[in-house]
Amino acid sequence: MKSTTAFVLLGLTAGLALAHAPNSMAQRAVSHHSSAIIPERQSGATPDKVAANTEILSFVVLRARALTAFDPKVPFRPSHRADFQVTTSIGDTVESSITIVNHDRPHLNHRVAIPLTSNRRVAISLLLEDRDPDQPQTDIADISPTDDRQLHLEYDPKTGQIFGPTGNLLGLRGEPITVTGNANQHRASITFIVK
Repeated sequence: MKSTTAFVLLGLTAGLALAHAPNSMAQRAVSHHSSAIIPERQSGATPDKVAANTEILSFVVLRARALTAFDPKVPFRPSHRADFQVTTSIGDTVESSITIVNHDRPHLNHRVAIPLTSNRRVAISLLLEDRDPDQPQTDIADISPTDDRQLHLEYDPKTGQIFGPTGNLLGLRGEPITVTGNANQHRASITFIVK
């Protein structure tokens, strides 16, 4: 009984000595464990804060509409309908939608998002193509009211205004905007929104 009591007292004394020693292994272990749970704060903004302060420009092509025939009509088949694919270019970002086959009024819902790093105007270009799956050649749909078949836009982050290829005001951020081409052949319209 005495030896057991002495052993317990000896263990308690050793534990107290370790707890109060400034450079003990116990304190180093606790310190290391605490730093793993609560990381030391770094000076400057964290990645989360940078992301939270960065405004995102989201450009969505909602739908397209063929206003003239794009393919020769085949009786009892819908193959004369357009096979639309849209390509959106914003700065260095270029992305294309999937091709929606045999549909003159497809809902494309093609979204491109980029961070806005300044208040300068952002150039946006849209290319709408008729990409027949069984033909190597593609037709460029005319979606611009100018001589260019592609549609060139500008977005002003300061005002939320969207301007057309001639500098005319088309609408505001958050509003669906439709632009129509003026060619006699392969004419189409495109509807988009800036979010």
